[in-house]
Amino acid sequence: MLSFSLHSVKDTLAPAYRMEKVKRGEYDIFKQQLSLFIDGLNNNETEEHNKNNIIYLLKSAWYGSRFAINTKNSNDLVIHSDAGSGSPIGVLFEVKSPANKVEMINVEQPNSKALWQLLLYYLRARIDNKENNIRHLIVTNAWQWFLFDATWWDTHVHQNKLLRKQYEDYKQSGNNTSYFFESIAQPFWGSLKIQMPCTQIDFTQYKKWIDTNDTDTLVNIYKILSPVHLLKQPFANDSNSLDTGFFYELLYILGLEEKKEKGKKIITRRQAPQPASLVENIISKLESKNSLSKIANLTEYGTNREEQLWGVAMELCVTWLNRILFIKLLEGQLMGYHPNKPEYMFMNVDFLHTFNDLNQLFFDILAQPVKKRSQLQEKYKHVPYLNSSLFERTALEQQTFEIESIDSNLLLPLLPNTVLKDPLGKRRVGKTFLLPYLLRFLDAYDFSSVSNELIQVENKNLINASVLGLIFEKINGYKDGSFFTPGSVTMYMCSESIRKAIIQKFNTVKGWNCVHFKDLVNKMRDIEMAEANAIVNSLRICDPAVGSGHFLVSALNEIIAIKSELRILTDRQGDWIKDCNIIVANDALP
Repeated sequence: MLSFSLHSVKDTLAPAYRMEKVKRGEYDIFKQQLSLFIDGLNNNETEEHNKNNIIYLLKSAWYGSRFAINTKNSNDLVIHSDAGSGSPIGVLFEVKSPANKVEMINVEQPNSKALWQLLLYYLRARIDNKENNIRHLIVTNAWQWFLFDATWWDTHVHQNKLLRKQYEDYKQSGNNTSYFFESIAQPFWGSLKIQMPCTQIDFTQYKKWIDTNDTDTLVNIYKILSPVHLLKQPFANDSNSLDTGFFYELLYILGLEEKKEKGKKIITRRQAPQPASLVENIISKLESKNSLSKIANLTEYGTNREEQLWGVAMELCVTWLNRILFIKLLEGQLMGYHPNKPEYMFMNVDFLHTFNDLNQLFFDILAQPVKKRSQLQEKYKHVPYLNSSLFERTALEQQTFEIESIDSNLLLPLLPNTVLKDPLGKRRVGKTFLLPYLLRFLDAYDFSSVSNELIQVENKNLINASVLGLIFEKINGYKDGSFFTPGSVTMYMCSESIRKAIIQKFNTVKGWNCVHFKDLVNKMRDIEMAEANAIVNSLRICDPAVGSGHFLVSALNEIIAIKSELRILTDRQGDWIKDCNIIVANDALP
């Protein structure tokens, strides 16, 4: 007989989404609407009244006008994949009145009328209406919610040939739904000797969560009923997604724009250039300093003066931008490890007043060991030394100039749809100086992806290393257009190739005949941990087209996960790290 395999709300969430911070404003709205929903529940109200309450909760707390939520045909309730009522069904509901305890499913007795009805709705949607986009199914009486992933239903219901034949025969027979419930649905569920994965939410516990300030539980409930989970939508920290607002305003500040040319997207100079933008500023300095005459390999940048000015300006722009974004990401990581300590924030207008200050940060701070920083050390005492070629002067900088030469006194009009807000929370207008604009723009986003905080104090979009990698690729490949390999692709490529390579390594060194990775896991008892690590570490990976380093980071993540799975992961002293299970999710180590 069918039984439920219960999973906690937290464990049901994808690991990468579980780590995602919720914006404070969205979380507060969710809590307010959930509280109103709980207060308005009445066990004596009808099922229809219950549906209306659920629709209002879902729309007000999560879905708004972006997704249609309503009854559809004979279905109790559905969430569509977008705002159109004719769009594919994403979530299928069976709704019961709180008073109807006989028909409602429960953990001890899943084979109940609510599940029979959900089965009928599902078969009608999948077979009759060709709804192939269903992501989740839900049974609820408002107090109790039972969530089922549609993947299980596709395997065990939709692909069950006997059940499908019975359903087709039932449609032809003219029998009523009672016949389907008693002669098909009830026996079908009763015959299944497997477990159905299920996530239960019990809103009768709501008062306890509020009284104990159980933020962890409330945040996870917010996430599990969100479009990201129920509709399996991408989320802010998704390594496959580009934050377009961030990208296009960044291009504006640089003096660039993206356009389509011959079927590919390239980065080019803005048609209506702003003199205060970074690229225009660079071009102006190149001309006033006659810098092109000092470049030995000038023809590599173009065949005429205009092309050469553009090429040199873009190389300098890309060099400086790579440093700036890397530093901003570093600052975000430091703030993640040291929350509520503003002394670790140094990429802001309080520290950097001019481009000369930024130049000092590049070469006199980040490129210098702490003991060599002289009088600047006190100001930047929380900034680490980075032994990186990124903060070495490039050949082009040595032949032209460094970022300190950029004019800090030119005013740049704010982008009409800028992310910047005034103290009243309204979109800022007017003009501002280039460096403060750039720094305040970056501060309007959250780079601290390593934080353990569940809620973002400020409503800032998250910009993580994967999203920056995508932007690096697009801007660095400005000439010919670039194709950023999505995280899901690099993750799959690394998993498939590296695991096979490691199996081959062990077979060659140890004379084993492992075929599958699980065979290798079982052989780990026959080898010393140090030797096993040496074999894995002997693997060499080359990415000849390296851009942002995205693929190599994916490869490193996969190797760490492999060592964890083989139970040979050690710390720098060689001691076994045994109390963790590391996996790769969303192309990252969550």
